[in-house]
Amino acid sequence: MGSWLGACSNNGGVHVEIELPTDALSPITGGLSRLDLVAEAPGKLPQRATRDLPSPIGNATIGFGDLDLGPGVTVTLLGFSATGRLVGFGRASTPIDITAGSAVDVPIRLRRPFAYVAGGASLLACDTTVEPGDAFVDTIAAAAAPQAVATTPDGAGVIAIGGGHLQLLSTDNHMPSGAPASSVLPGANQIAVSPDSRWAVVVHSGAGVTAGVSIIDLVAAARASVTPAFVPLGSPGGVAVSTDTAWVLVDPSVPGPDACTQQSALIPVTLASGTAGAPISLAGAARDLALSADGKTILVAEPCQNALVAVTGGGASQVRLIAMPNPTQVAVSGTRVWGLGSDSAPTEHLVLVSVNADGSASSRLDLAATQELANSDDLTEDGQTAEVRLDADAIEAYSMSVLPDGGNVVLLVHGTYHADAVPRDITVGGVTYREDIVPALDMETYEYQLVDVKTGVAAERMRTSCNIDWEHGVALLDRWSCASAQGQVTSATNFIASQATVLYGAH
Repeated sequence: MGSWLGACSNNGGVHVEIELPTDALSPITGGLSRLDLVAEAPGKLPQRATRDLPSPIGNATIGFGDLDLGPGVTVTLLGFSATGRLVGFGRASTPIDITAGSAVDVPIRLRRPFAYVAGGASLLACDTTVEPGDAFVDTIAAAAAPQAVATTPDGAGVIAIGGGHLQLLSTDNHMPSGAPASSVLPGANQIAVSPDSRWAVVVHSGAGVTAGVSIIDLVAAARASVTPAFVPLGSPGGVAVSTDTAWVLVDPSVPGPDACTQQSALIPVTLASGTAGAPISLAGAARDLALSADGKTILVAEPCQNALVAVTGGGASQVRLIAMPNPTQVAVSGTRVWGLGSDSAPTEHLVLVSVNADGSASSRLDLAATQELANSDDLTEDGQTAEVRLDADAIEAYSMSVLPDGGNVVLLVHGTYHADAVPRDITVGGVTYREDIVPALDMETYEYQLVDVKTGVAAERMRTSCNIDWEHGVALLDRWSCASAQGQVTSATNFIASQATVLYGAH
């Protein structure tokens, strides 16, 4: 594609060169019809300019007019369809210094904000830009058996750990970047990347696994096979990464009756040396963490405290940022902090909150309660069906990414569901007795969701795993299987999704 120009009258100008991926992945094929350019300079209000695009776009050059720019400006592009869907996003890799009389060329990768899901036989790419009801899932065969996945903040790459190897994919075509293979220790289940796209930190945990984190120099790994630096740590549960430090959550809260028995801690690990610092004890059990944009504040989801907590000063200050029910996930997008928890009133459902980093302008959204569907396999004649809708007994999100425009969130959700037996009265020879037509059913599921933050409704649902159980031989209908609810698709294979990430998203 051609270039777009944002200029200012007294200072210099910025010339944005847009790089697009191959046709199938391009925002243009998603219906790109409008571009917004956002320029943010320290101490100034964001400047925004909007331009409609010609059709066909071709090698157009479009002027965004006068913008009040200056040193340290950050440039972001948002691409929208005619219906207002976000179909493309890009941002400059680093802040730009613009001085009077100068013109700065800024390359920006404009990409669809795909959601990538690990845990199955291949990496899944979920297109968050399609219209509701359209197909949204594709497989990336080049990333086989991924255990964990992350994207680089510069928008250039997707990082997957699979088969004991680091896999680097290009966002241009979802193919290997050509980097030599690098081996990674077993038990990888999470990846986090530093804001400058220099470092990847991998969490290792699980039965029979040497617990700890691996530190990978991505710049070196792009040129040659590397051996990650491994830092042994007991019971790591999550990681957030700044440009020089990885903050590792250890002894995390675990789902179930023992959720609040641990006292979690934060351990700083210096990226360049792999040196672990002294632990910072938290007030109780924690499930997730994220870093503020300046890397000075650690945001922690503490479900047993029913709060998101801001940790500063090397742990000297631990302040409740916002109260919320049972938070299990936290993310930071600019100056906005997002938390995800769950509530049982009136029924089990997820709760999404967002708040400014200073605790102001908080909002709460109760997401729509989800149901699962069971189908009777005993009724096989045409026109015969029996279905049971199961409500959630417990539901929690164990992965969350906020789309770059803040309009949607991507979740991985674990739920347990129950439906009571359905009886009927039967009279034989004047004697009435009760017989169950349908047995009590229990179901456990794992699911990907794309949720609209305005409505709380899932625009995309993909169930990756479903197990159903009942007492056999006690009811008339005695064979049951998982069925897809309305708007829900089922993955081709049954697997537990381990991690999800959104390109350019907040994690």
